[in-house]
This record gives sequence, C-alpha cells and structure tokens, in this order.
Amino acid sequence: MPPDHETFFQNVQKSTRTCWVEIKYTEPFKKKPQIFLAINSVDMGGSVGGHIDRLRLRKEEEHTDGFRLVFETWNESIVYDAGASWIAVGE
Repeated sequence: MPPDHETFFQNVQKSTRTCWVEIKYTEPFKKKPQIFLAINSVDMGGSVGGHIDRLRLRKEEEHTDGFRLVFETWNESIVYDAGASWIAVGE
C-alpha cells in the first residue's frame, strides 16, 4: 500500500474506503493483458464492534501500459497495512 493509506484505519464509520496504486509496465503490451492479483500480506483487526475483517483487492482502468490496483474495505473493518502481488500475461 502507498504511504498515504491512512484512510483505511481512519474514518472507519464511512461505509467503503479505498486506496489505490497506479501500476505501469516497463514495456507496454500489444493488447490488453490478463491480470492476476493476490493478497500477499495483511495487517488488520481491532474492528469496531465486531470480529469480521473485510479486504478486497481489485483492478480497474486496465490498459496496454498499466492498470490501477485497488485495495478496498468497508463497514467498520480496520486495515493497517496490506500488500499485493500481480502478474500480467499477454502479447
């Protein structure tokens, strides 16, 4: 996660909170590649009023030269830090 991800553990009363990272490929693909995502580390917990922790990893704005990697949490889940791995496969 980028250094400015404080919104994930502040303002926990907001319904959905997102944090994103712009990913740029070292070389553009000829066509939009398939992108596979995985969460590889997470530090979360202490959710207000409950024991359910929620974290979603998704991609958006997919192009031949990169995409946006988005971390998302909702309700009263508290995410202190998280990491992700990705691989893009294509021509």
